[in-house]
Amino acid sequence: MPTKELTEYGKWLEFHNLNHSDFTKFGDDVEKKVEWYPYDLNLEYQELFKPFRLYSQDSSYFIDLDSYSLVLEKENGKLISYGSEIDRKVQVVKTNDSNATTLLFCGTDCYPETANWLTDSTVEILGFTLVDERFVPTKWKIDLNNMLFTKYRADKTFSKMPDSYMELERLKEIEFKE
Repeated sequence: MPTKELTEYGKWLEFHNLNHSDFTKFGDDVEKKVEWYPYDLNLEYQELFKPFRLYSQDSSYFIDLDSYSLVLEKENGKLISYGSEIDRKVQVVKTNDSNATTLLFCGTDCYPETANWLTDSTVEILGFTLVDERFVPTKWKIDLNNMLFTKYRADKTFSKMPDSYMELERLKEIEFKE
């Protein structure tokens, strides 16, 4: 019997032993004013990060979770990283004009790991927020047509940062060096 491949969301839930029903809406929806700016990653780095872009179903957008914080280079034909910055920025980029806007900017208080497209213009950023020294699985849902942001948090928490889905699954082609 054929099996349906899991979405990025399903893979992330499975990796962290979570269920969709663990999440409830947190706070009110927020409409944000955003500014679009030229996607400023030079061509060499665009090629390095291209395999890790998460495209909308119609390919009109892609999510860049990595280029702001991840130090990435090629060594002997392999992608390697010596680490990442504390600050993380999640950008959405329009493929028709290469303009970008920041959807999420985090320091130590949140850790985006991946993204999942719900429609051509609605995306969820999946990761963790740090609340009272506990790591809370969090989804940030963004309607790009209206720039409406909705946050969901799981009722399960972790006392320490769980294994990184980002490093162990989504970016597993990269060798992370200490």
